[in-house]
Amino acid sequence: GLLLAGLIGRVFLQEHPENDQSCWYNVERAAFSPEDVQFILNRCAEPQEQRVIRPGFQAKVWRNPERDYRYIAYLDLGAGLLKSDFTVLWVVRADGVGVCKVKGRPTIHDAVMGSIEVCRRYNDAFFVPERSGLGMAIQDIMPTTGYDNTFKEVKGDPVHPREIVYGYAVSSANLRNMEFFEAIQYALRERLLQCPDLETV
Repeated sequence: GLLLAGLIGRVFLQEHPENDQSCWYNVERAAFSPEDVQFILNRCAEPQEQRVIRPGFQAKVWRNPERDYRYIAYLDLGAGLLKSDFTVLWVVRADGVGVCKVKGRPTIHDAVMGSIEVCRRYNDAFFVPERSGLGMAIQDIMPTTGYDNTFKEVKGDPVHPREIVYGYAVSSANLRNMEFFEAIQYALRERLLQCPDLETV
């Protein structure tokens, strides 16, 4: 509704914190400069193509893989239920250009396997699935995929690992949240981030 009414700028002028810690990240100002957000909005475009990756998991492709680029793919998992939040995979070139978004409500297994298919297509992209909450379910799936270019932590001695934990832990308790927040602010301010998807912006 707000997007169609042309009121998108007003959405970003009032930010709502996720908890009692993040509310202090930016006091009395928008989290992201309206000018920076407008800059990205002006560069949004329709995807070149759309395709189904797995049942309930639809891809929008703005750029096909290019041989000389490295890619990073981040998977945010939803519950896969009809009225739950969405699962979203974003593939971004290492220079910050968003190239492909896959969104839907697939099962967690289909989300992981479909994401790996997309990663293989994008020059074996570095795969960063979340492992918080629903993301913990990937621990049983990842070892069966044969895909090694994945964010993982080795618990114990690297030579004699006790446990390999796949994915990145995302939570409000993670002390690195402020670093990510500031990095996004910097990337927007310096015009280093290109997101072609209006819905995401």
